[in-house]
Formats: sequence, C-alpha cells, structure tokens
Amino acid sequence: MKPRRAHPWWVVWVGVVCGLYAAPSGGQDVWQANLVWLPDASGFVFSKPAPAPGRFSIMQYDVSKRALRVVVLEAEATSQWLALSPDGTQIAALRLGAKGKEGSLELLFYDWTGQARRSAAFPWGTPGSFDLFLGLFWGAVPEKLIVSGASADLDHPTKTPMLTGIYHLPANTLTLVGHVVALPIGGTPLRPDGHGFLATRDRRELRATHWLGRLVRPLVFIDWDGWQYLIETPDFPLGAVGVNYVMAYWDGPVAVASWPNTTLRIDTDARRGALITNTTPHVSYTFPNGRTLRLLEEQAKRLKPADTRRGTEGNVPLVEEVTDIFRLELHPPLAHQPPGLIKTVQRGCWLYPAPNQHLVALGRGAQILVIDDAGTLVAHVSR
Repeated sequence: MKPRRAHPWWVVWVGVVCGLYAAPSGGQDVWQANLVWLPDASGFVFSKPAPAPGRFSIMQYDVSKRALRVVVLEAEATSQWLALSPDGTQIAALRLGAKGKEGSLELLFYDWTGQARRSAAFPWGTPGSFDLFLGLFWGAVPEKLIVSGASADLDHPTKTPMLTGIYHLPANTLTLVGHVVALPIGGTPLRPDGHGFLATRDRRELRATHWLGRLVRPLVFIDWDGWQYLIETPDFPLGAVGVNYVMAYWDGPVAVASWPNTTLRIDTDARRGALITNTTPHVSYTFPNGRTLRLLEEQAKRLKPADTRRGTEGNVPLVEEVTDIFRLELHPPLAHQPPGLIKTVQRGCWLYPAPNQHLVALGRGAQILVIDDAGTLVAHVSR
C-alpha cells in the first residue's frame, strides 16, 4: 500500500499503533480518539464532538441496556483522549493552557455525575506543540497516570517535539520525561500487569543510525523508575510506512500490531520486536472460544474520468482505477455475518478488547461496533 501522505516515519507509526491515524480530510489528519472499557466490561466511555467549537462531550454506553447517556456535556477538557481509573469510579481528561511562552497542563477527574476536580497546573512544553497527539492513560497501577504528547513538526523551533509525564495521584506531582512519546496498544501503552509502558524516543537522538527503513528502531520500554530499555528490532520493509489499517492489542507482555499481510510482535520482556509474514492474507483477534476476527484486504476496480479539470469540453475518456479495500469477517464464518462487519472498512479499524475478552469494540471512523464471541453485533454506536 502506498502512503496517503508524506509524514515522517514515526508520525505514521504513532498513528498506526495508537489506532489514531486515518485518511486526511481537507488537508488535515483526522484522528480517532480512544474509547475505554469499564473494568467489569459492562460498557465503555468515549468522547464525542460537541456543537461548540473545540469542545466535546463525555459519553457512556451500557452494553446490557444498549443505552447511551451523556456524562459531561461540553467538558472543560481540551484533549479528546480519556482515561478511566482501575476501579471504574473516575474519568480523567486533560486541559491545556498557556502562560506567555510556556504551556501548562491540568488533569480533570470526573465522577459519574459529571462533577470534576482539578489537579495542580503543571508546566507542559510550549503552547501549540501537541497538535499531532495528546494522550492520557490509566492502568493497573491506580496511583499513576501517563500523559504524553507529540508535535507534527519535530523541527519547529518554538514547539516541544515530544513530551511524556508520569502523574503521581497521591502526591499531585508530574515527573516529565523529555524526547519520549507513549505508544498506545489497543488504547493504552501500559502493559497489562502495570510494570511499565511502551514508548518511542525522539528520532533526533538517534540521527546517526536512523534511516527510513528502520521504522521502530527507537522503541523503548519505560519502567516506573524512569529506566528506558531499548527494544531491538529487525529491519522493516519500506512499504510498512504507508499502512493505515491495523488491529493492535496487548497479549500479556507482548504488544501486537497486525496488518493484512504482516504482524509485528513487540516482546517487552525479551525487549525485541519481530515482523512476521502472515501465512494467509488476514489478521486475527482470537476470542477465548477460538472464534477469530479477520481483516481482509481486497482490491476493487472502477472507471473514472481521465481528466476532471474544470472547463474540460467534450467526451472525457474513462480510465480504470484500482483501490485497496478492507472488510471484517468472523471465522469460522456464521450463516449470517453481523451486518456491520460485511461493509467495507473505509477509514481504518481499531481494536479494543473488553477486560473479559468476550467482547471487542471496533472503532471504524465515526462508528463503534461491539461484537461478542458468538459473533453477535451487540452494539452499533455513532460518535
């Protein structure tokens, strides 16, 4: 597959693994914010754009009730990324500000009634820096959250290129780690056992050894003491830089990112990544009962005008255009595939397994599909 746009390699990698990167729209990248499952897998929270410019609402979906409700209408937060406390009682969000030439950051903690309390305001890079990505994560260690951001322009003289902070909830302190951005897998960079998180370093620190084909050379695993462990990776094919469709999830200590023809496994214990060629042209997520979700890549042909410039007169000859298309299917196949799966995946498909592993949420553009391990489409939610 060809790149849709010439981004630096790490921009595409962050987007692909985060489950954020999608087709550009109007010259701007469209980023899909995450969703977060409740600990008991009864539902999930996600952000939804509000009518007011730059504002969004925090939504809750209850799977058993098949009901949606507004938790916070037009939240004060300025980043759409949300995090949920391990006990499911608090929703965390971020608010960015500016004090002259310095940026500031606050954490907002909402309860289920929509009431919020604030952290202290912390220094946070330079204003306007985190236009590519700004994420917030809460995992198996209840007292620690990860805040991470990155600029789309690493070389801009007034922007902070990459910045990560470890927030300690009891002490209300934020420890900054420069030149690092967290890499969410299935919505979170935090290993399921809470031992640390996956990240990538600023490419400029490795300029002497960096080249485009070595896509994830600067991958690191960071523990809570701040030690960064380099993850060794083989040379990856250049074609991987343009992949915009991926399923990513944690398999114990192994981060898995899969494309239709290849699978990347990052073992954070062994500190090594391996790119594996799939024996069949699909990727799978396996439910406990053995049923799998597959992402199939196909090609579609259509005829289009050879010249679409305004003012073109007369008959315009038609030329054949070949397009890569993607669709999801369950395997073994059911007599009736869920209707939401048989449609073409237009703008990527991001995978969020529920804590009980019997449900999977699929983010597909502005739609959220929830599939259970029996192959039932149990929810279809619009952002």
